[in-house]
Amino acid sequence: MTYLPLLLIVTSLQAGELPDEPIGITATLDATSLEVGVEYEIILELYPGEASTSAAGIPAPFLQIDVPPSVKLSGPVLETYAELSRNEFLQEPYERLLKQFPARIGFRLIAPPGPEETIGLNIVAYLEGPDGEKTFLRRRLELPLTPGAEAVVGDEHDSSWGTDEKLLQIGDRAALFELPRADGTMVALASYLGEKNIIITTYRAFW
Repeated sequence: MTYLPLLLIVTSLQAGELPDEPIGITATLDATSLEVGVEYEIILELYPGEASTSAAGIPAPFLQIDVPPSVKLSGPVLETYAELSRNEFLQEPYERLLKQFPARIGFRLIAPPGPEETIGLNIVAYLEGPDGEKTFLRRRLELPLTPGAEAVVGDEHDSSWGTDEKLLQIGDRAALFELPRADGTMVALASYLGEKNIIITTYRAFW
């Protein structure tokens, strides 16, 4: 088996109500009305309330925020290496570590939202219940842009968070590439297609 430096872990849930599971995350829109230019908040909460976050591999639950054209997230857009390194390599405001709950994500409307527009929330977390049972959670939530809305499970195949238009989507065919091994020699993806199982790994570099 050959190991290459990029990791894609793929799971899929059908859109609909949140599943009945012992530990999870909910998202609601804290607003009684929606007006252009006004600041609003998305509230993320753990359930049950006794659940806690586990550091297993990441320092806190990790969130990617996918917004439609009518929404502008609060906070600076970090672009340079120096800015990103100070922020643990997260592209604020589109990526966040949820270091405490309830977590609050600010945004404002810059145009009236369309009837089908939603805010997408991609969440990865290690959670621990009051009984000590640990759960790995990976989910996409869709939060409708309507007052008091509650998020539902979304389609993980459709995600375009941030400003990078070149991001691969789940189900996309990867381009053939060459990458260096640890010893400096090159390895080509084409050399192994159809011949061996391929595991591609990457590292978020939270340290």
